[in-house]
Amino acid sequence: MDSKPVIELRAVTKRYRTDHHRVALPTVSFSANAGELVWLTGPSGSGKSTLLGIAALVTEPDSGEVWLGGVRRDTERRAGRILARQQLVGLMPQTSHLIPELSAVQNLRLSSDPRRAARPTRLLRRVGITHSAHGRVDDLRHGDQTRTSLARALVGDPAIVLADEPSAGLDDTDAAAIFSVLRELADEGRCVVVASHDRRVEHYAHRSVALAAAGSE
Repeated sequence: MDSKPVIELRAVTKRYRTDHHRVALPTVSFSANAGELVWLTGPSGSGKSTLLGIAALVTEPDSGEVWLGGVRRDTERRAGRILARQQLVGLMPQTSHLIPELSAVQNLRLSSDPRRAARPTRLLRRVGITHSAHGRVDDLRHGDQTRTSLARALVGDPAIVLADEPSAGLDDTDAAAIFSVLRELADEGRCVVVASHDRRVEHYAHRSVALAAAGSE
């Protein structure tokens, strides 16, 4: 396991502007290395999804520093952050946002380089999608939709994989399949962070980080 952090968040904070200025993420520092799966846990509202969004360069922190791949990213121009996200990060959001009328293969091809046409099929096979890869996504059972969402996060061959509640609503078989692939990705040298309430991930994680409940101002 590489001891140099691939993700390093230094005293980041995020507040969503409401009448009460609710704190979405209190000041927190977090790091994760290549070759490890980190389980990010904590009560609802503690900022797990917000932290993943900041690490994915999707959400801008109000304060603090965001380092990915040894480079400070929060001070880069927007185009630079987008490029870094495309090159480094694979995000599996809590809501899949798959296009329901397209097949699993077609959903992946929308995110992939057309010169690598075979890659979507290989990725779907890796997560256990074979016979249903060409059927409409909205005809897939929930577990296979989740597997497709994970495969889509891997299209760019990312060094960082971030998964937000990837086992939500899954039975033990599907949850084990998802967590097994995420652990394999870490064992291959990727940096994997899983935000989850699900204690079933504990068996697959190298370590866990608990966030405290966020307050209000």
